[in-house]
Amino acid sequence: MRNFLLSLVILSITSITTYAYTISGSKWADTNISFSYVPDGTPWEGGLSTLFASLDAVAATPVWQREFTLALQTWANVSTLNFYQVSDDGSPSHTLGLAQGDPRFGDIRLGVAPLGSSVLGSTWYPNGIALGGNITLNSNGTFAIGSFPDLFMVLRHEVGHALGLRHSSVDGSVMRTAWVDSLHDDDIAGIQFLYGIPIPEPPTLALLLFGFVCLRGKRL
Repeated sequence: MRNFLLSLVILSITSITTYAYTISGSKWADTNISFSYVPDGTPWEGGLSTLFASLDAVAATPVWQREFTLALQTWANVSTLNFYQVSDDGSPSHTLGLAQGDPRFGDIRLGVAPLGSSVLGSTWYPNGIALGGNITLNSNGTFAIGSFPDLFMVLRHEVGHALGLRHSSVDGSVMRTAWVDSLHDDDIAGIQFLYGIPIPEPPTLALLLFGFVCLRGKRL
């Protein structure tokens, strides 16, 4: 009996999933997060943003913007987050303002500026000021759609930072290396720790039955 109980304990311990995600220590207060595209010529991280000029050379504007919205939606799909686009007035990257809900630009802003030769992107964590969430792609970098270095994969990784995730030590996770097909369990655990699990949509059949019961109750 003692050996059996010991086996159960060992089984329980070894079946616990451990995660290595790291959080920045801050997150967005409101899970409804706006985003915007920084106009070209905006003072941005020590230079002038060339977002449209740089990425229009990779693909048409609607195409590369779709890659960004897909990157955002990837994280929204596994959490309670919701993203929506707003206009951007071209305020400089270090402009003082509201941490979230500033009427001049999105909570998360996407721009392009020179960053050096060793990185493809750099992002500010949410930090209680308007600078938080700013994503900068390297104007000295090379991007592609559907091949290496894939723009969507770079943006998906940077969005993770913009939401409050640091780098992970788990191989195969988006927050360790951008070059993976989908979010790892570790990525999902990290974002759900910060923002919770998504609320499932009620099944259509259940809704119909509920409506039928209510209607029948009114007739009674």
